[in-house]
Amino acid sequence: MEIEKGDADSPDTELYGSAVLVPKKYNLRWLIIITVLVSAIAGSVFGFMAGGIPSLTQEFSGFFSQVINGNLPNHPVVQEDLAVINVVKKATPAVVSIIVSKSVNGAGVKKNFPSPSDGQGNEQNQGSSNTNNVQGGMSQERIAGGSGFFVTSSGVIVTNKHVVSDPTATYTVVTNDGKEHLAKILATDPANDIAVIKIAGNNFPILNIGNSDSLEIGQTVIAIGNSLGQFSNTVSKGIISGLGRNLTASGGFGESEQLNDIIQTDAAINLGNSGGPLLDINGNVIGVNVAMAQGAQDIGFALPADQVKKVVDRVEVMGKAAKRKLWI
Repeated sequence: MEIEKGDADSPDTELYGSAVLVPKKYNLRWLIIITVLVSAIAGSVFGFMAGGIPSLTQEFSGFFSQVINGNLPNHPVVQEDLAVINVVKKATPAVVSIIVSKSVNGAGVKKNFPSPSDGQGNEQNQGSSNTNNVQGGMSQERIAGGSGFFVTSSGVIVTNKHVVSDPTATYTVVTNDGKEHLAKILATDPANDIAVIKIAGNNFPILNIGNSDSLEIGQTVIAIGNSLGQFSNTVSKGIISGLGRNLTASGGFGESEQLNDIIQTDAAINLGNSGGPLLDINGNVIGVNVAMAQGAQDIGFALPADQVKKVVDRVEVMGKAAKRKLWI
């Protein structure tokens, strides 16, 4: 309140030390105005709080409910992570490891996969040998590893042709539960690096082969496979780095082939990933991992799903009752 000098004898004034306050009638008027203003402001504030507290309570209650139920609130990064986790959980049971073995006598054969190292170039034994002794001085030696995935519940599996290209080798499929199954080759495609094999059994989980004609550079992809022939169901995530690539790919046994119109990705593709699925964020197979660029980082390739689907469809038509391998 403003302090003014005035007439100390006036009946309408109050004396306070050597100064005179504003007349009482003006004090009363200002007091009434201030009281009204304070009451109005306080009413608005408390009214807002009264209406807002239940809303805030509901928000926090909803947040903690989502956390407890495993559904985190909307956030781009969290949503993508949850989507990837869900794809991996659903897809992994349908992905298999393929062991390539040969009967050898003494000298052994060339291996097409690396063994884990201790960092100094010395191979590590992970508790199982690559060689199993059999009668007659022969042994069954593991020479390579690959990947594949079920496309029918009756045991039909898609993989790469180069994974099962040795006619003298034995192919064993290891399913996600650790069980081993002897596989037979149903068909190989001479124009593309695609093969279809089968194991005995039923009720296997399957993956859906999607469409690859509408893929976009930059979209998220997930690769699952038997990395290095040692680490089954290894998961890597990346994006589509390029489309319509053409290249000549060479295998570990010296063979080479021309691959056309394939997908480039920066998802990690290693030896042993060949034949494994490349999935989109919805869990559909949009490609089959086939090759990686030597001496480069994060440059891998996958056969587009549309090529794979054509082969699978022809095998279903031609190879249901096949007694021998079909070349289609």
